Amino acid sequence: MWQSPNQAGGPPTGKKRRKSKRLFHVKRMDVLCEFLGVNSGASDGSLQEAETAKPAQTIVRFVLNDLSIKGAGFFSSIQMTSGQEIRLTLPEPKKFVIMAKVVWCQEYNLNSHIISKDPFLFNVGVEFVIPTSAESESLQSLINELKAEHLVQK
Repeated sequence: MWQSPNQAGGPPTGKKRRKSKRLFHVKRMDVLCEFLGVNSGASDGSLQEAETAKPAQTIVRFVLNDLSIKGAGFFSSIQMTSGQEIRLTLPEPKKFVIMAKVVWCQEYNLNSHIISKDPFLFNVGVEFVIPTSAESESLQSLINELKAEHLVQK
């Protein structure tokens, strides 16, 4: 292929090569997820209904790279249904509670290279429910802090 002499061609060298070899690290955080409007006990006290009922809360794994002012993606050990309302409690850098609605839930491929004590079988996407502008500003501040502290490469 013809190239003019002033165009840069060939493999990256020097600074470009060092940048291309940087590793991209995914920061994750365990978050408490509470199911709203879901009765964790049986309605008539039968043992079968109590075993199949969903728990009132569980721990989910947030991926901070997939967190925005509109919503988030995370991994869960429990299947969730679209439209289900949940309350998420982020423990750090300061305790933050936000309401969300499940938008989608897909089964996750367990043949991946992610090693974890707890199997997170489902990938879930949620949309945040933010009633006031003060809560929106507070969430944006938290997201900026998390990105500055954990996601920006130095």
